[in-house]
Amino acid sequence: MKVLLLVFVSFAFRLAHGQVYNVGSPADTIPAYPQCSHQILFSVSVSSNPDLVTISMNWGDGTTTDSSFVGTPGNNWILIQHTYTEPGIYNATYSVFSQLLNDNFVENIEVDFIALASNMCGYVYSGVYQSDYSYIYQDAPLDFTGADGVTTTIYPTEVEYYQQAYGGLDINNTPYSINVNEAWLDENQLVQVTGTLTISSFNTFGEAVNVGGFLVECNPGSSETDAFIQGIVWGFIAVLELGGFEVYVGNNGCADVTNAQISIEFPDDFIPINNLDLPNFNFVDNTLSFTVVNLDEPQIFPITFNFPGSTPVGTFICFPATITVNDDLNLMNNVFDICGEVSNSYDPNDKQVNHPANINPDEQETFLYQIRFQNDGNYPALNVVVRDTISENLDLSTFRLLETSHPVAYQVNPSTREITFTFSAIWLESSEVDLEASQGFILYEIDEAAGLVEGDAIENTAHIFFDFNPAIVTNTTVITNVYPVGVIENDKPQLSMYPNPTSSAVTFSGAAVQKVVIYDVLGQVVLTRNINNNTLSLSGLTNGVYFVEMHTEVGVQTQRLVVNK
Repeated sequence: MKVLLLVFVSFAFRLAHGQVYNVGSPADTIPAYPQCSHQILFSVSVSSNPDLVTISMNWGDGTTTDSSFVGTPGNNWILIQHTYTEPGIYNATYSVFSQLLNDNFVENIEVDFIALASNMCGYVYSGVYQSDYSYIYQDAPLDFTGADGVTTTIYPTEVEYYQQAYGGLDINNTPYSINVNEAWLDENQLVQVTGTLTISSFNTFGEAVNVGGFLVECNPGSSETDAFIQGIVWGFIAVLELGGFEVYVGNNGCADVTNAQISIEFPDDFIPINNLDLPNFNFVDNTLSFTVVNLDEPQIFPITFNFPGSTPVGTFICFPATITVNDDLNLMNNVFDICGEVSNSYDPNDKQVNHPANINPDEQETFLYQIRFQNDGNYPALNVVVRDTISENLDLSTFRLLETSHPVAYQVNPSTREITFTFSAIWLESSEVDLEASQGFILYEIDEAAGLVEGDAIENTAHIFFDFNPAIVTNTTVITNVYPVGVIENDKPQLSMYPNPTSSAVTFSGAAVQKVVIYDVLGQVVLTRNINNNTLSLSGLTNGVYFVEMHTEVGVQTQRLVVNK
């Protein structure tokens, strides 16, 4: 029985010679079946010089593991796993050591592991859908009846928007018969359309494959409504004094929803920008409110706001959101805290954009980009050069330089689409000496190219040169034209695939995709394939709507795909 956990690190340590390390606090970020098959994935970020980094794990059961790797400037990933021979709760600790410093810089950080008996590590991916596919229930319990005749009701742990993981199954108790829990169906005035599903066996990893999901529909004569509200943050950027999030509202019930009242609470000094797209917009006593007259299908409302640029980096801000309708069946999903972390100029050498990862394909957007740089060396930088190659999906002729931290000269090359910003004699101070004086930025505006369609992605990466040093490559901003089908998680790198719709193949960007699993609208697996070049042929698929599950070394993401040959 393997017990794995995903761990990221958030502590930052700046040493005397300018070397900066970032290592994280333990966090279980894939909670589908943590007792059986999770990963421990460390991200160690090294700022300046290559170093031999060692992670020492004390597993809490009398065993230890030391894993070493050469950390180069930037993010370094290392995966560690361990097998517990007995079930129980184990208090493990880890330390991280640096050969360059001849000392440890993260010491005795605790991680709790829950190990189940190996025979109870079975799990299955499934889901419960409305028959018109407009909503996927993320809290629907399923009844599992094993070969011993005992029925167990299991609630899901969300993995992706359209499917959930149900764990804790005895792999020796097959076959299992599965149905949606009757009490839950009655409470929600629904009936199960899909017949009983069966788990015949589990694979070596404990997963039951090709099981599928359940369609449900409203009980005849149902008159109940069930409004819900959710939200996703797309950026709280203090340097721009601008933030934003999207509010997602809909109706799970069978009766129409009219006059849905939405209210969102704002902290002091966080002021929403009057957006004409919000019906009956109003802002009184730190509360934004608006009304949706007809909520016959899910709707998304983007909201932007201003806030003080002095807000400290890492500040966690929440916006409690509420939806109110008459005769609501379930009040548990009428409230949602839309939360995000403030980004500020203390995070050096990156590129940011003031739009969410997914935008409306029917609108031509204007983007505000900011490139930030910081001198983490041990001597002032005489010259700084930033080279930014503009995506072909942006209209280069609309480039407008708005502001820079220091005097700059810039050139636009229409052939290579490269904009070169040159800060001559900038004398950018070392961050060891003066953190504020070590930082600079570029702020510019540019329009989306005309005629883009769903699936077209806008990707941009900047290269920063300090004097004669090699380029520091920023993160890649990725914005994709997508018609939303739900709320997308924001706690991992955003993947995109294009073209979408497609007739023959798709290409993935944003991270290295190692494996792809494709499901039809009934949740049945229609294609599973390992890939190594981020391109996938779809010659075997017929026309229709599919869900593409993309597996990377740091997690799994799912997006909708339309095949139209």
